[in-house]
Amino acid sequence: MKSRIGFVLVALTLALLSAAPALAGRKTFTIDPMGVRTANGAGRDLDTGGLGGISLPDNSTPDFGFGFIIPKGYKANAPIRILFNVQTAGTNCGIVFQPEFVERSRPGHAPTTAPASGGVAAENGTFVLTAPAVASQGMLKVFTLTPSQGFDQLFGDAIILSFVRDDAALSDTCTDDLIVSGINIEYPTP
Repeated sequence: MKSRIGFVLVALTLALLSAAPALAGRKTFTIDPMGVRTANGAGRDLDTGGLGGISLPDNSTPDFGFGFIIPKGYKANAPIRILFNVQTAGTNCGIVFQPEFVERSRPGHAPTTAPASGGVAAENGTFVLTAPAVASQGMLKVFTLTPSQGFDQLFGDAIILSFVRDDAALSDTCTDDLIVSGINIEYPTP
């Protein structure tokens, strides 16, 4: 009887240990779009019909920024995803939406180094959002944040990010506002 119990305990332990990678996952938290800093013509609008959120007009280089601290449980140096829910009343046109800067800090660590937006990249490789044929239809734009600027990436690091609509770029052909209605931060866990 003791040998059977021992065998079952060993088998159960092995099963749990082999399942550990499958238990690794992702956690998320949100950034309130109404709580971000806006500048250069960007604004925050409470509205309906696809107009509520951070408004980035086509008349300057409007930008917005926010910050967060990497939470406990984050898998060190793994890419962090920044997901933006966006829409525009424009149709079949392009909007250039890109990182402006990232600032990292940690107690006892030197300040960030160049480049200003180092470590932030569009997940699909382009900063151009292509508006669909349906006005105000929701879209998802994803950026990844990876170690850069003289920093590895650890739980407890403070991150400040700024994003800009670059309407001066030739590929920004929409005349309507880009509306950012949601921001989600997704990070891997061990």
